[in-house]
Amino acid sequence: MFRLICQRLGLGLITLLAASVLIFAGTEVLPGDLASAILQNSATPENLAEMRKELGLERPAVVRYVEWLAGAVQGDFGHSLANKRDVVEELTPRVKDTFFLWRCRWRCFSGFSQPSGNRESTIERSTR
Repeated sequence: MFRLICQRLGLGLITLLAASVLIFAGTEVLPGDLASAILQNSATPENLAEMRKELGLERPAVVRYVEWLAGAVQGDFGHSLANKRDVVEELTPRVKDTFFLWRCRWRCFSGFSQPSGNRESTIERSTR
């Protein structure tokens, strides 16, 4: 049982790593960047270069990802580049709402699924 739990946790971590790599790579291949999105019509080459330096976008993508991953492993998910707020502060209310909805769903469907499963199991037994 312990081995199974370790395998599941390991696969979960690999899945999270793969998802983070794919999302990061996906945002890197999109046309434009955050600096051009922030500056929009007032973007000049000088303004873009200054904004990219301020946001840290002039560094290679691999370096930025490894730095983010090292911080994430320690519980520091960094600051949002768009609004300069801590990512954990941004996600906390959303995670609370998500768990609230999960609990509501669990309460609603556990009351339905248990009797339904019991009914199906008795029907299966009676047909044999």
